Amino acid sequence: MLEVFTVRECFIAHGDHAQRELIKRHIQDPRLMAVCEILCSSSEPVSVKRWAYEALAQIPGRRAGALTQLGLGSTHMTVRLHTMIGIAHSGIGARIDWLFPLLSDESGGIRLNALEILICHRPRKVRAYFGALRNDKKAYIRDKVKKIEQISKF
Repeated sequence: MLEVFTVRECFIAHGDHAQRELIKRHIQDPRLMAVCEILCSSSEPVSVKRWAYEALAQIPGRRAGALTQLGLGSTHMTVRLHTMIGIAHSGIGARIDWLFPLLSDESGGIRLNALEILICHRPRKVRAYFGALRNDKKAYIRDKVKKIEQISKF
């Protein structure tokens, strides 16, 4: 039975295997979106909300898309990260483009993850951002861009 309590208990658990399995198993169930919407709009801790947003990012439709955009704009880095992961797993091409603004996110980890997802899904379009990323304040982002550029020369 897919209900708020069951999903919440799974999402609050440690690790990530059970959470991703629950999402994968129930992604076609319309009740999952309803449950995740409740979890995102309540006073749940970030440890629960991050998984709800990751699930929502994989559900097609306008309402899920609007909630996914809220996840990308969250003040919590971990919510933004999980939302990006959900988008990457979703196969919903239009949502991939929502990651471009995150290439200038305040968090280096978010910038790096956005770059890695975008280089897989939008390699030509993301190259336009390399100029700014070559001068990123984080060395690991500059190094990643350099490696991508070296690999793409072959």
